[in-house]
Amino acid sequence: MLRYAQITGWGKYAPPLLMTNDDMAKIVDTSDEWIFSRSGIRQRHYSHISTGDMAWSGRGASPGCRRYRCR
Repeated sequence: MLRYAQITGWGKYAPPLLMTNDDMAKIVDTSDEWIFSRSGIRQRHYSHISTGDMAWSGRGASPGCRRYRCR
C-alpha cells in the first residue's frame, strides 16, 4: 500500500536578533566589503533557541496550522 504526504500549511519566522557584517568583523578578521562581495549578505538573523524548538514554538506556524490545530 502506497502512502502519500500532503503539505497542509507552511509558515515563516525570522528571529529578532541581528548580526551585521560589521558586528562579525569585531569577532573575526574580516570586513563588511569582503563578506558582501563573496556572499551578498549584509546581515543575518540568529536565535538562542534551537531550530527544532523554534519550528514548534508557534511563531513559525502558519495560520492554517493554528486553525486546524496541527500537532
